[in-house]
Amino acid sequence: MSDNIPPQRVRFDTIQQFLCDTTTCTTVQGLPPRHQVCTIASARDEVFRLGSIVGQLCTSFLAVPYDGSDDSKSSVGNNEDIVALLGKIFLQLFTLSRVCGIDLRISVLKKMELNGRKYPVELCKGKSGKYTKYSEQTGITKTDGQSTVGTTLHDISFESTISDDGNMNNGDVAEEIDNTTTIEGVTLLLRQFAAERLWDRYHTPRNLALALMGEVGELAELFQWNGDITDDSAYEDRVHRRSTGLLALGWTEEQVDKVGQEIADVSIYLMRLADVCGASLGEVSLRLMN
Repeated sequence: MSDNIPPQRVRFDTIQQFLCDTTTCTTVQGLPPRHQVCTIASARDEVFRLGSIVGQLCTSFLAVPYDGSDDSKSSVGNNEDIVALLGKIFLQLFTLSRVCGIDLRISVLKKMELNGRKYPVELCKGKSGKYTKYSEQTGITKTDGQSTVGTTLHDISFESTISDDGNMNNGDVAEEIDNTTTIEGVTLLLRQFAAERLWDRYHTPRNLALALMGEVGELAELFQWNGDITDDSAYEDRVHRRSTGLLALGWTEEQVDKVGQEIADVSIYLMRLADVCGASLGEVSLRLMN
């Protein structure tokens, strides 16, 4: 993706609505039809599918030039097979979110807001350490301050703050950053987040691919000891009370929040990887759906 806004802007809800239409799910290249009702087994199935596609991406990255090479980014962005895998991972994240009763866009925005508090610009500029290095200043530790359950969209605001040397100081970009309904808008927010902290040096293709793979592992950890059979005696009552996804299976809000955060982490690294390599995640997703 160049620093100019792509001509086609893709809304998150466009993809979400498409995947909710089970009659069209079969037209997505390489992705099978999906379950209508969430069970723990169906949610775990979607995690397996996500891991499978990410595994294919890792295999493809064995042929990608090492980070630091002149063509490391272009070799990813110009490789149609790799770009298609990025799109398939994105669509699979939407599907997993839907099965779990999670809104992908909102989860990503809430996690970005939390990340902003975990990684203050003035503390972590140019550094690649974990957020726990700043816990004394932020108050956010491994056990405290991590929940986004109480965070609403009204609590979240993003502004264009990159100066001329960051190539993001024109009116069109500032307007798009304000539009968090589009994949392009959120991609630019993530680009800005990294640029503010001087993280571009770390956000190389292979680094980001490994980070993405690590987050998939953390997501899998949340499902690994749950088995595939759950007590559904109270399922109908929860559905009657309009609980959906994992909540309808008796998971707590905090448990579902953790799932949403891990899905968001995978999505964030995926969007950064696509952006760094010049691939339009929204446009490739549309191609796969059509």
